[in-house]
Amino acid sequence: MHAALLEGAEVVLRRWGGDLRRLRDEANGDPEAVRELLQEVPRIGPVGAGIFCREAQGLWPELRPFFDDRAREAAASLGLPRTDEGLAGLVAPDELPRLASALVRSSLQH
Repeated sequence: MHAALLEGAEVVLRRWGGDLRRLRDEANGDPEAVRELLQEVPRIGPVGAGIFCREAQGLWPELRPFFDDRAREAAASLGLPRTDEGLAGLVAPDELPRLASALVRSSLQH
């Protein structure tokens, strides 16, 4: 695992000068492009890229709203809206990462 982390860090350093805001700039603020670029880092796949976007939406407004499949499924099971936009209407924009994480944790407890 240590080697994979080192390799990933080297890619981020080489490609974006160690600053993921440069990745965001390269993606021109397009959330799908951000997820695709993140997957160029070794051992980051669609799930890892989604986790990053779920958390980064608190700082990168262009990623908002972002809820992955697991969060949307958990929301539906709780009787909450099933769409990103519907869920985003439940909380302030800066609370979106917290809501998304809570939904995922909820799904893991069941």
